[in-house]
Amino acid sequence: MLTAQNPTIADQLELQQKLRSELIKINVQVKKQPKAKQKNEELQKILSDGLYKDLSAHYFCLAPEYYIKKFRPQECRAFKSAMAPLLLSFDSTKTIKEGIDPVTEEAVYKVIFKNGDDLRQDQLILQIIALMDDLLKNVNIDMKLTPYKAMAWSKEDGVLECILGSKTLQEVLQKTGDNLDLHFKELAKAAATNFASWFYQELGMSPEQVKREIETEKGRAAAFEDQAYHKILDNYIDSCAGYCVITYILGIGDRHLENLMLTEQGNYDNDHTPSNPYTCPLIGKFAHIDFGFILGKDPKIFPPPFKLCKPMVEGNMQGLLAANLNFSSGMGGQKSPGYENFKRKCVQTFIYLRKYSKLIINLFQLMLDSGLKVLFKK
Repeated sequence: MLTAQNPTIADQLELQQKLRSELIKINVQVKKQPKAKQKNEELQKILSDGLYKDLSAHYFCLAPEYYIKKFRPQECRAFKSAMAPLLLSFDSTKTIKEGIDPVTEEAVYKVIFKNGDDLRQDQLILQIIALMDDLLKNVNIDMKLTPYKAMAWSKEDGVLECILGSKTLQEVLQKTGDNLDLHFKELAKAAATNFASWFYQELGMSPEQVKREIETEKGRAAAFEDQAYHKILDNYIDSCAGYCVITYILGIGDRHLENLMLTEQGNYDNDHTPSNPYTCPLIGKFAHIDFGFILGKDPKIFPPPFKLCKPMVEGNMQGLLAANLNFSSGMGGQKSPGYENFKRKCVQTFIYLRKYSKLIINLFQLMLDSGLKVLFKK
C-alpha cells in the first residue's frame, strides 16, 4: 500500500511522528481555553489559519487504508473533559482494493486524539473484543458488535476511531422519555421513507422498485416500515446480548448511560460521505466505549456484573400499561419473546466463548510486562 504513491516507509513514519507532535501542541493550546465553546473556536481557528493548516499527507497509522490529506476544521471539536480530547476530521483517499491497479475513493476519516490518557488498556480490550467477534463469526454467530480501533502512541497519548452516526444511550433516553421503542420506530420510519436507505439496499431493491411496489400494493409502505423496525430491534437485542456477556467476562466496570452508544446511521467502517450516508444495515447496534475500569475494577462500591438497566429491557412500561397497550419498548419487557431471545443469545455467546478461556487469559498474561497497573493486585 505504501508504494502506491512511492513514499518510503521511513518517510511515512516520520510524517506520522510529525502529526503526533503537532497534535500534542494543538491540544495544549486548546486546553488553555476556559470554556467548551472557546476550546472549539480555538481548535478550528488553529486548523484553519494557523501553523497547522497545511497537513503533510500520509497514510494514517491507525488505518493505513486511509491516505489523509488535510483537516476539515469545521468538523473538528474538543470534547467536554479536563484533558480536552480532540475530534479530528480529515479529507482522505481510501484504498478499496490493493494490487497493480489499486481502487481508491475519496472519503472522510474521523478519529479522536487523546493527550494525557493511557490508551494501552483501551487498545488491549478492543483487540480482545475484536478477537471474540471473529471467534463468534467463525461459527456463524454474529452479535452485531462494534470493535472499533484504538492505538496508544505512548503512555500518555493516542487515537481512537469514532463510532459514526451514534448517540449515547443517555441522549436517546432523555429525548424519548425512556422509551427506546419510540426511538427505534423513528429510525425505522426514516429508513422506510428513504427509498435509497440501508434497508432497501439490504433487500436488494432499487428506489424505482420500492416506489413501484408502494404505489401498486396497498399497505406495502406500512409493511416495509414494520420490517425495518424488527430488523433494527434484532440488531439491538443481538448487540446488547453480545456486550453484556463480553463486559461480564472481561469485568468491565464504570458502565453508565454516557459510555453506552446506539448507532443511528454510520457505515460498515469509518467511511462516511455525504453522497452515501445510508449504507449501514446495522442501525440500532449497541456499543460500549471507555474501558478505564476492567478485570472487576469499578468506582462504584457494589457494581452490577454488567449493565442492563430497566429502560433497555422495558422502556416506558408504566406509560404503556396506563394506556392499556399490550406492547412495550426496548426488548419488550421481561416476559416478552424479545427478552427471551436476549437471554438465549447471552447463553449461546457465553458457552462458545468459554471454550477459548485459556486464549483470552494468555493475552492478558502477555501484557504483564507492560506495566499496566490493572494487571497487578494491590
